[in-house]
Amino acid sequence: MHLMTTNHKVAQQISVDKFVGGTIRARRRQLKITQSELGKSVGVTFQQIQKYEKGANRVGAGRLFHIASTLSVPVEFFFEGVEEILPEVETNHREVARVDDEARETLFLSLYSILDPKISWKIRGLVKALSQSHEQRPQL
Repeated sequence: MHLMTTNHKVAQQISVDKFVGGTIRARRRQLKITQSELGKSVGVTFQQIQKYEKGANRVGAGRLFHIASTLSVPVEFFFEGVEEILPEVETNHREVARVDDEARETLFLSLYSILDPKISWKIRGLVKALSQSHEQRPQL
């Protein structure tokens, strides 16, 4: 049982790393900044930025703070919605959700290109409600 719990936690960490990396990538692309430019700004190579964006390497707190500053967002921006891809810790029964990077990026860029923040938040709420209603639908 302990092994299953450990594997579950590792899977969650990997999912969070990929989620944060994908959000970095989407924001960088939204601002039309290259991996090289971002890397130079935060003091790493473009290869390291690639690894962060793919979730292959974990971004440290200090580095994430610097990336957030460079991309003109607060650090918490990179974690918005992460709870939606993780299974509930108490139940431990669902697998870690696999998120299609391209679809997530398209949704992310579309949502953040809406200039009216009230509309953007309403759409986010709608998407969240739809995803929750899908999870609660009885299995046939």
